[in-house]
Amino acid sequence: MIKMTAITTKFFLLAAVTSLLFAGCGGKTLSTQDGNGEVSGVVYDESGGTVPGVAVYAAGRTTTTGPGGAYVLKDVSPVDLLVKADTEINGKIYYGQNFARIFGNERSMSVNMVLYQKGRGATVFGSVVDGFGRSVAGARVFARGIGSAKALFSMTELTDANGEYRISGIPGGYDYQIVANTLGSDSDSKIVNLGTGANRRTDLQIFNGTNPILPAPRNFSVVAYTAPTEPTNRSGASNRYDGVKEQLTGHAPKVKNVTRRTSGGDTVEIDLTWDALGADSLLGYRIYRGGSSGTIAPYEFLRDPLGEIFTDLDDALTDGRTYRYQVAGVTTDYNDSGVGEGPRSSVDSVRPLDNISVFSPVTDTGTVDFDWGFVTNARSYAVLLYNQKPGPGVRTIIAPVWVSSTDYGFSGLTAGTYYYVIAGTDDNGAYTLSEIRSVSVP
Repeated sequence: MIKMTAITTKFFLLAAVTSLLFAGCGGKTLSTQDGNGEVSGVVYDESGGTVPGVAVYAAGRTTTTGPGGAYVLKDVSPVDLLVKADTEINGKIYYGQNFARIFGNERSMSVNMVLYQKGRGATVFGSVVDGFGRSVAGARVFARGIGSAKALFSMTELTDANGEYRISGIPGGYDYQIVANTLGSDSDSKIVNLGTGANRRTDLQIFNGTNPILPAPRNFSVVAYTAPTEPTNRSGASNRYDGVKEQLTGHAPKVKNVTRRTSGGDTVEIDLTWDALGADSLLGYRIYRGGSSGTIAPYEFLRDPLGEIFTDLDDALTDGRTYRYQVAGVTTDYNDSGVGEGPRSSVDSVRPLDNISVFSPVTDTGTVDFDWGFVTNARSYAVLLYNQKPGPGVRTIIAPVWVSSTDYGFSGLTAGTYYYVIAGTDDNGAYTLSEIRSVSVP
């Protein structure tokens, strides 16, 4: 049976910034100048699709998103700053921004941004106070879309010395959950509607943390994808593999880092999902990773109490190697001795596949036959056939049939142009996807 992810409706793209508490546990050591760090993330459009060719800049550093919408700003001073992005699409200006905390010799990951049309942005601002009404400096405030905006991610900001926060650059027209917490406090949460151009005050009050006994995260699942890098374009089109992934596994993680490669030249990503714990004193989640044997060690920290998905962005991910993962909730009472960390989830593992080679299909009146090369460790293959280019929400015209052979054909097709992807899987959470190609059927 094909392994499916546990979460079928949780398309949350969550901004995770490396926490000072876990310096040395997350990120990786970098060769930067004078102890500087890096910041990376992905730029999306409002539909949740990734956008290539976007200018990203902060602290005098500039880069451009790659084919998968990912960016890396290198040699950035270790400070708190706003990372901004903008581009012109069809004669209109789109831009986005998010807060980042940079640490020396580490990469702050998943500082993601949503592009929205200029003039449509909204702002939420306010104060954070404690149980006695005193201002709380350095509290972290999250804003995450809910309902129709659930494909967006958590934007985050820190309160200033007066306990004030301001999160700008939020796409207007959606409902948002606003959450504040800090070490040693429970979270306060409110739901607000942010219309286009809105400037909404939302004050929050956090009380001393209750340090709840956390359960282990449930329904933990790991999936690996191997896929080609799409050509860069500036049209604003979503990454077309998102819809393919969504149909295969029930969710559509978007994050990519185009520097990772299999032996065949494709990119690799590994996506972790679980059921949110929902505790009032939840600080976030600690991610553990190990190889095929030995200790599973602390790897990264998702500083988001709303988190339910984490995408491994390690440049070193490769095919043919087994990766084991666990996740544990962490309360706001966490300290270096381990107090406040809940039990880990079950262990789940995955072994990414190499790329898949596809041969030219053979067509005849109403028929098309596909052939592809054998992929080491793959056990099943399927042809995903579309009558339009794949993308978010686009489904195959015929339900995929998984076969053990390296050929499959369709008959009874009407004349016209079709698009297809060949998928392979090891039946245990690893998928390899071919290029998206077209074929004309007479």
